[in-house]
Amino acid sequence: MRPPGRCGTPPQWHTIRPAVTIGRMKGQRFWSRDWFAGLILTLGFFLAAGSAPVTWLDGKAYDLVASLSSDPPREPPVAVVGIGEEDLAELGPWPWPRDYLAELLESLDGARAIGLALPLHEPQYPHAVQRLDELLAESGEDSNGELFLRLREKLATDERLASTLATTGALVGAPATPRNTGFEPGLSRLDLHQRSLHDIARPENAEAILHSLPSTLAARPPSVRVAQPHAGLTGAAPVYPLVVPEQARAMPLAATRGDTTQPTLVAALIAASNGTDPERLEFTRGWPVVAGDLSIPADWGARFYPRYQAEVPVYSFREVMEDAELRASLADHTVLVGTTAAELSGEVRLPDGSTLPPVEAAARAVASALAEHHFQVPGWAVLGQFAVLAAAGLFVMFALPRFRYATGFLLTVLLGFLLFNAHFVLLGTYATWVPMMAAGGLLASGFVVIGLKHAVRDRLQALHQEISSANRQLGRALHVQGQLDAAFEKYRNCMVDEGLLEQLYGIGLDYERKRQYNRAAAVFSYLENCRPGFRDATQRAQRNTEMEERVVLGNGGKSNPTGTVITGSDGLQKPMLGRYEIEKEIGRGSMGMVYLGSDPKIGRTVAIKTLALTQEFDNEALAEVRERFFREAETAGRLDHPNVVTVYDVGEDQDLAYIAMDYLKGEPLSEFCRPDRLLPPAEALEVAAQVADALDYAHKQNVVHRDVKPANIVYHRELGVVKVTDFGVACLTDSTRTKTGTVLGSPSYMSPEQFAGVKVDGRSDLFALGVTLYQLLTGTLPFSGDSFATLMYRITHEKHPEIRRENAELPPCVTRIINKTLQKAPEARYQSGANLAESLRRCARG
Repeated sequence: MRPPGRCGTPPQWHTIRPAVTIGRMKGQRFWSRDWFAGLILTLGFFLAAGSAPVTWLDGKAYDLVASLSSDPPREPPVAVVGIGEEDLAELGPWPWPRDYLAELLESLDGARAIGLALPLHEPQYPHAVQRLDELLAESGEDSNGELFLRLREKLATDERLASTLATTGALVGAPATPRNTGFEPGLSRLDLHQRSLHDIARPENAEAILHSLPSTLAARPPSVRVAQPHAGLTGAAPVYPLVVPEQARAMPLAATRGDTTQPTLVAALIAASNGTDPERLEFTRGWPVVAGDLSIPADWGARFYPRYQAEVPVYSFREVMEDAELRASLADHTVLVGTTAAELSGEVRLPDGSTLPPVEAAARAVASALAEHHFQVPGWAVLGQFAVLAAAGLFVMFALPRFRYATGFLLTVLLGFLLFNAHFVLLGTYATWVPMMAAGGLLASGFVVIGLKHAVRDRLQALHQEISSANRQLGRALHVQGQLDAAFEKYRNCMVDEGLLEQLYGIGLDYERKRQYNRAAAVFSYLENCRPGFRDATQRAQRNTEMEERVVLGNGGKSNPTGTVITGSDGLQKPMLGRYEIEKEIGRGSMGMVYLGSDPKIGRTVAIKTLALTQEFDNEALAEVRERFFREAETAGRLDHPNVVTVYDVGEDQDLAYIAMDYLKGEPLSEFCRPDRLLPPAEALEVAAQVADALDYAHKQNVVHRDVKPANIVYHRELGVVKVTDFGVACLTDSTRTKTGTVLGSPSYMSPEQFAGVKVDGRSDLFALGVTLYQLLTGTLPFSGDSFATLMYRITHEKHPEIRRENAELPPCVTRIINKTLQKAPEARYQSGANLAESLRRCARG
């Protein structure tokens, strides 16, 4: 079923307004189709695959599976020395003198690797040390020199820490600070070997790695006094930053600062713990980080995904400094030193929802890498993510729209369940993470969008069906009432199906019958637009177009003077006048054409007399002529006589007035007025007597024919029946509706008083019957002339030729009858039709 609306724009005519379009009938545009909506959604999720909402969704799925993992590794050789609230209360607020840190590092000299996750970017007591150096230079050998020297040693904590870093090989991180300000070049230049990934990564993927690494512009490296080797000491390897995100699913292993790229503290500690120089870390294709014989799987952003399940012991600073056995137990351990007090370090949320200080999270990440207890993102993860997303997009575009709401919901839930289970199995069983929640989001969004689209479409379709049903019922009612224009307009606002096409086809046929060929052509063209090849719509449209100029009222209501309502074309419906179907043309009367027709409802054969009023009369006379025409029908309808034709109906169709009357078999008397076809005198007298009987009856009904002539008298010779027809100029003699002085009738049969313009009565019809009888008996008219004036003069003043001179075989009684009927004065003629009929029959009997 097509949606509602017009199938096309048919040729318009002045009485039909364009219908309001509810929807398209040729089909939907591509942008309104389900697959296009699915395509837009799929492209949107492809473009948003790395956006915050999608990564948040992937992260939540990652956290859920990661929190369900219950396979902790063996206890790792990693510990944390934390500076907590108790240490701050005992030793004073931060920052402490840096010789405290130096003492701690010296006490941990047996550790495998030590990392400082502390902010050391500002030099300590720099002005005091500078002032003591000046005093030492001034004192020389005096007694104050030794005191100044001891004071300087106490205040030069940066130099003490730098010396300890050089001897212990401890690694220093540069945590990010709240201020996102850069360093001054002089302070950030370190006397160390700094390499970029351009040097250590393969050329084909170095740029890709660099673009995906985090930046450390907010991190502050150790001050020059701490990091700069002093007194020839070397080996300090400050690496920055300790980059730990707020949600620590992944731990960065490398970061960029400007044009340089270095390992993070976590990566350097993993390398040092495995006995590898941090400067020898390698980033290979596929982005695993290689530290000696240890390969740390990383994603395209050099991020490592630890499990954080190893319980790393955390000892307080004061506890380590006071407990020698504890320090001894940390031998061969990787030790991270950092603040654990909430006011100094903040918290990091792990995938299982717990929170830890950043230094402890970093320690667990190091332990996870050393125990090889971690998740990995394979090199094909991106392709896999987009492949799953593409598959979900194809489902949304082409499969989901085919199902009902409930079925689509169940399928979407099932696919989402399978997708999450695939994610669960990969991450939980194979420790492999492929972000696939974008596909799940696409499935859910696709179901909502397509479902809403279908719900709106179904509601609109239901509304359209209601409107269509109402329009169809109204159109059917209008069609039955014959209001084809209004019915067609209603049908054009209906949903198109086979039933409607048949109804439209019926309207087209009705337009054909009513000779409205331009409208019929428009309807059949419209049908062809709705359903190409529907029945013979194309051929009928063409034939109706050709018929427009050939028939009466065929050109948009304009009469064709030479036209007829008969099409003469096979394949078109027979024309209709009112409810009558026209068969053929059978004659032309004084006021119009006469057709043979039939009433299809009762099967009655009728003769239909017509008059193209707009063709014959101008606008001023049209109203009067129309009134006169229908008055004729009223008058004829009052007559009920065996010799008067029966009138059944009267009407007007497209300004073509018509009267439907009894169809008479026989011939008009004009056929028997030719000299070679004259009737025998006795038969002619009987015919005239029947006409006189009919006129006598009409005159008694106050009806004057006023146009009695052979053409208006039909004679069925086999049955011997005569019928007087065409009371076309009759009027009620007792009515003033007819203007005195109006000349009506056929000139050769008119009485003298008709030419005189006086009011006439039935004796005028008897005069015309006398002229008709004269012509029937002789084959000639009693009065003739070259002009209307000559004819009028002879009728009103001259005597007719003696009839027996024209036909000597006639009996003498015919002469008496003709002479009396053709008297100039009405009072000298027969005074009634009955008297004339009696004389005619007596004469015929001899």
